[in-house]
This record gives sequence, C-alpha cells and structure tokens, in this order.
Amino acid sequence: PVFSKGFRLVNTLSKDFGKIMFYPWLTRYFENAGSDWRIEEIFEKTIIHGYGDDSIKLEGTDIDSDGLPDWWEQEFGYNANVWNDHLTLDPDEDALNNYEECYAYDWGANPFKKDIFLELDYTKSKTLDVSNIPSEKYVNQMKERFSEHNITFHVDLRELDGGEEIPYITNFNFDELVDLYWNYFLENDLNNPRKNIFHYGLICDNGPGSGFAFIGWAHLNGFCISADDLSKSYPRFEIGWLIACGSMHETGHTLGLIGGDFGGIDNHASIHPKYFEFWYYWDYKSTMNYGHTYSILDFSDGDNGKIDYNDWANMEFDFFKNTHFEWPIVNIK
Repeated sequence: PVFSKGFRLVNTLSKDFGKIMFYPWLTRYFENAGSDWRIEEIFEKTIIHGYGDDSIKLEGTDIDSDGLPDWWEQEFGYNANVWNDHLTLDPDEDALNNYEECYAYDWGANPFKKDIFLELDYTKSKTLDVSNIPSEKYVNQMKERFSEHNITFHVDLRELDGGEEIPYITNFNFDELVDLYWNYFLENDLNNPRKNIFHYGLICDNGPGSGFAFIGWAHLNGFCISADDLSKSYPRFEIGWLIACGSMHETGHTLGLIGGDFGGIDNHASIHPKYFEFWYYWDYKSTMNYGHTYSILDFSDGDNGKIDYNDWANMEFDFFKNTHFEWPIVNIK
C-alpha cells in the first residue's frame, strides 16, 4: 500500500486473487494501459541513436576556430583570438553552454544572466468564444516572477521561431502526445538545437490528463495542459489564469521540483481540509503545492513558516536535459 504522511490512507493498492484493486476506485476503464502479454520468441535489443547531439553549427568569422563567431565573443568579453572550450563553458550556470547561448542570441540569450526558454504550442478550442492561446497578461506575470530572482523567462508564442497553433486534437493518449512533440517541437529532427534550449508545453482541450510533465525524448522537458478539463474542474477561474498556473507548475517539474524533494510537492492529500497534509503544508505557498496550484502564480521562497520549501533556491536548471529521479526510501511495517 501507498500511505500518506498523515493519518489517512491515500491511493491504496491491494492484490487479491490475481486482481489489482485501487482505492478510491474509478468508475471508468484505463485506456491503453497495461501489457497485452504477447511474447516474441526472439528478442533483439533496440539500438537508439541520438543521445550525443552534434555541435551546433554557427555562422560567422571564427579566427580561433573554437566554434563561436568572433562578433559574439567580442560582444561578451571573450578574446576572439584565443581558443575557448565553449561547449563546456556556462558562466551563468543556467545549463545553456556558450554554443546554445550564441544560437539563442537573437531571442535574447545572455551568457552572463540566467535564461529559461519555454515554447508553448496550442490547439484551437472546441468552444467558439474560448481560446487556448496563453494569456499575454498572465505570461507577463510569470516573466515578472522569474525576473524578481534575476532569471529571464522567455516564452515563445510565435516570437522565437516556435509557439504555433497545431491542428485540433482531443482525447489523445500519451503516445500521440509524444508524436506531437516530435512533429511540432523537434520538427522530426532529433538533433534540433531547440531540444537542449527550450522547455516545451502543449495547451489543448482534453489530453491524457489535466496537467502533467512528460519525457519527450530522453528527459523531462515537456508538459501538457488540458484547458477544457481544468475549466470544468475550476469553473470560478478564467481559463487564461488556469493555463498560466498549470504551465508554471509543470515548468517547475522540468526544473527539478518533484515530490522526492519535498513532501508538499504534488501531494494529493493537501487539496482537502479533511486530510492532515492540507494543514501541515498550508504554509508552502507555491504553485507546486496542489492546495495552492490555481491560486498562486509563483514558487515559494521558503520564508512562509516552518513547513515551507525554497523552490527558487532548489531549481535545477539542467534537469530538463539531465533528468534524474531520486525518491526517498520509506519502509512501511
């Protein structure tokens, strides 16, 4: 069984007579889940290529042949006549090396100031007077929150060569979501430099879940927001606000803010006052707290009480391309 940290049982699994029972139970079937148990007599290991991305090819005169054009090196204080290992140089520690900073220069990247890039694609809404396009007002609020911590948050809504409307699709499953990631984000190019520069988000009506982060290729760098589902679950909030809060929450996951770091992150019991966790983590004023996800468009700075967590100080900028999940081991007796 999986126990909550409080006084009640939450999401309990039990096995009896070959069946797996889940409580609280669902009234619908899980689609496309589980194995069909067909066994191949001959198994050949699949060899996957593409983890080692080719270096970005940058145009311009490069006297020292270190891969970066002279104009960029001169603008940011490097000696254009001296070879530098720009593939490993990351002076601002934002997980973008100097090749990636140079590639994203026209989009505002600065090698000496932390940058986070997010591409947001969206589908049309089936409701005529509703739009899945993220609200500029709330996107600007997101940018302001990052700016307060000396981080430039770049959100691509067509301005940075991405962020586009994709054909309408609804009630799709996870494998179709990954196809969308490949087709519209990577453009079917595994060596696309955007994969290691941008986080990715898709806003749709109804996807595999109301909001969740996913691994598009090899790391946790993407997420999906089902705006229509959220609007039905939280009818008192405008859809633009729900999209922004959901995007902020899931971006936090791609920055390494996961449940294994702090018990208040993604804790379902913190939603309901009947559970101990609701009160225990109340001072964790963060969009990562399910109890505050759609009421706070911000991460916590850890100054809200004894049971709080400093999201801003614990972000891992390289998590979206160097994902590692470390969960605490709990022995239940």
